Formats: sequence, C-alpha cells, structure tokens
Amino acid sequence: MIKLFCDAAVSGNPGPTAVGWVCYADKNQFQMGKKLKNQYSNHEAEFISVYEALKWVRSHCDSHDIIAVYSDSKIVVRVLSRRSSRNKIYSDYLKLISPLLDQYTLSLVEWVPESQNKKADQLAKSYLRT
Repeated sequence: MIKLFCDAAVSGNPGPTAVGWVCYADKNQFQMGKKLKNQYSNHEAEFISVYEALKWVRSHCDSHDIIAVYSDSKIVVRVLSRRSSRNKIYSDYLKLISPLLDQYTLSLVEWVPESQNKKADQLAKSYLRT
C-alpha cells in the first residue's frame, strides 16, 4: 500500500505556487516537491499537488494495488471522492487525476487536518521560497 500526503503553497491568490508530497511505500519515505511555472489559486494548487504526486508515484514506485491519498483540502477530497464537481475548473482537474487513481485496485482519498500534513506543507513552502 502506498500512502501519499499532498499539499500546496501559494503566495497570493492567485500567485506563485509550489507543491509538496510525502510518499510512504515499501517501508521507504520519499519527500518531493516542485515550484510551478504558472500562478494558481489555492484550490487549483491543491489539485495540482495531488496530480503531480500521483504522476511521480507512477514513475518511481513499484506497482501496488492500493493507494491512500491524504490532503488537508476539503474541496479536493470531496471532488475526488465523489468523482464529480459542478465547478468547471475542478472538473478539469478531476479528469486529469481520475485516470491516475484508476490504476489502482483500490484508491482512497481522505481529508487530514493540517497538523497531520505538516511534512508536505513544509516541503511546498520550501519550494515556494526557491
């Protein structure tokens, strides 16, 4: 099972954006992130953090049947869990993220409080400063 904690940092809304994620797989911990070239709103950045993290996992972790994605964004969790949104922007991100989640026999998307997502938050903020 892969556990993936995702977060984003934005300076302004919209503004410069960075994302960070912590991946637990096969008794290993990976801490990754990146600064994005474009400016995004906070909600968009949270979706992008999940998308970028799932892309990274697909290319860097051996195959697994189960993935659990954790985010402190209630909007991201709601949209990805329900697999629907009336908001066009969120729907577009859902179309990008769903195929990555569908590669697993079971994919869970769960909300966590910020206090349980500190590492991903710190990574995103550190990349934002670069």
